[in-house]
Amino acid sequence: MTDDRIYLTTEQVMLIRQGAERPRHEFEGTFNVETIELGADAKPAVLFLCVHNAGRSQMGAGWMRQLAGDRVDVFSGGTDPGIALNGAAVAAMSEVGIDIAAELPQPWTDEIARAVDVIVSMGQR
Repeated sequence: MTDDRIYLTTEQVMLIRQGAERPRHEFEGTFNVETIELGADAKPAVLFLCVHNAGRSQMGAGWMRQLAGDRVDVFSGGTDPGIALNGAAVAAMSEVGIDIAAELPQPWTDEIARAVDVIVSMGQR
């Protein structure tokens, strides 16, 4: 038996949600947002967060991509993104065969945070 379902990316799900919000007031009482969104088979999505998005969250995202492949949409971000990845993080991941060297620190967004299924907060004490 094959799985013939079409899976949407997290970005596509976000666009559907945004599109479903637009007519919400016009059709209030007739259709709700959940009804409009019904049927959107989306891949699970994970967001890894840390302060600078230059080490821990990039490593977590790298591992998730390695382990889950294209079955999961993976995002990472920081509250105060750095300007470059931590060289030690890149080297450590390279030692286990995971290349994160091309990744760039970036901020997280409310849209992504709302669209993902899991948020992994990676902080320090």
